[in-house]
Amino acid sequence: MNTVDLHMHSIASPDGEFTGKELVEKAKEAHLKVMAIADHDGVSSIEEAMHYAKLNNIVCIPAIEISSEMEDGTALHILGYNIDYKDPQLIKREKYVKSLYAKYSDAYMNKALEAGFKFDKEKVLEVAIDGIVTEEMIGEAILADSRNDNDERLLEYRHGGNKADNPGFNFYKEFCHQGAICYVKSEGVNMPLKKASEIIHSSGGYMVLAHPAHNITHDIAKLEKIVACGLDGIEVFSSYHTKEDTEFYYKQAKRLNLMQTVGSDYHGKCKPAIKMGSIDYFEEEIVKSIKKITTF
Repeated sequence: MNTVDLHMHSIASPDGEFTGKELVEKAKEAHLKVMAIADHDGVSSIEEAMHYAKLNNIVCIPAIEISSEMEDGTALHILGYNIDYKDPQLIKREKYVKSLYAKYSDAYMNKALEAGFKFDKEKVLEVAIDGIVTEEMIGEAILADSRNDNDERLLEYRHGGNKADNPGFNFYKEFCHQGAICYVKSEGVNMPLKKASEIIHSSGGYMVLAHPAHNITHDIAKLEKIVACGLDGIEVFSSYHTKEDTEFYYKQAKRLNLMQTVGSDYHGKCKPAIKMGSIDYFEEEIVKSIKKITTF
């Protein structure tokens, strides 16, 4: 049984579904012993989660997932573990990034419409929280709109298709990811990698590269540039990774003497096929990393 999951999201993330307390309840149902809520550029759910985790004898490591980018513009997600979640820098960043997401929401929708997908903006805004529209919300609206029934680009998202398990998220990965047809560069959202490293380490945290195969595939040169910025670990065991990806990054973590972490990237309804605690891992490596990050 997997008892560790160090990557999940609460409602502090625009695409999260559950509160910190609710995530702890689900962690208990999943028999987790160690968990970490790593919201997108947010820390506002951590205190509640840590309170309820303690009541349920679960270790909750304070974490964050910072939207970042390399000097060449490559987008990254950088996890920070054992951060000071009351750090004014992190609190300020959450407010700042949410304001930017709200600002770009209309641009996200317009880009999808320009790509030829049919949907009503009003229906997307009905499910938006604080005016923040995510690409997954747009994908769900597109797939629910009968005007797209004959769009061949969406066949694999229909019942029985190989992208029907997490349709909204898979839409984001195919059409809205960096360089894709619906991609919108949200200026100001991605923090320079060196700054992300500084803010995590100055807050007492450890810097870990999230789901690397998703962002840099197997590019060793890019990985080594990230390491040079102060990387402490790699999320080797991830819902994004194939068996080959996991093997590749396990070897790289060993070669570079980096911590290894595990994360499902659980969101709830945004990724319905992804379950908390569902990612297999090498227990010896994860226990070693947890002992370095925190005491339990």
